Amino acid sequence: MRDETKYRDELERRFLAETRRMRGRGLFLLSAGGLLWLYVVLRLVLPWSVLGADPGCGAPLFERLELGYRDGVRNPCAVIPWPTLLAVLAVSVPVLVTGAALYVRGLVSANLGHYVRGMTR
Repeated sequence: MRDETKYRDELERRFLAETRRMRGRGLFLLSAGGLLWLYVVLRLVLPWSVLGADPGCGAPLFERLELGYRDGVRNPCAVIPWPTLLAVLAVSVPVLVTGAALYVRGLVSANLGHYVRGMTR
C-alpha cells in the first residue's frame, strides 16, 4: 500500500515543475515577440545605411512621401519597407498572445496549487 503523503507530495512536485516549464515557455515567447517589435522599431527609425541596405535612403518613418500624377510614388524609400515590417508585426501578434497565455496559465496554476495545498493541510 502506498503512502498518501508521499504520493501527494510527488504529484504536487510534478505539477509545480510543469507550471515552471509553462511560465518559462511563455517568457521565451514573450521575449521573442519583443525582439520582433524591437526589430520593427529599429528598422523604422534607423537609416538604411546603418542596417546595411541602400545608403541613399533615410529612416522610413521620417521619409517624405511624394506622390506624382504619372509615376505614382516618387520616393520609393518611404514605401518599400512597409510590407516587410507589417508582416513581422503580423507574425509577432500570435507569438505574443501565446506567450502571455502560457505565462498567465502557469502563474495561475502555481498559485492555485499553493492555495489548495494550504487549504488541505
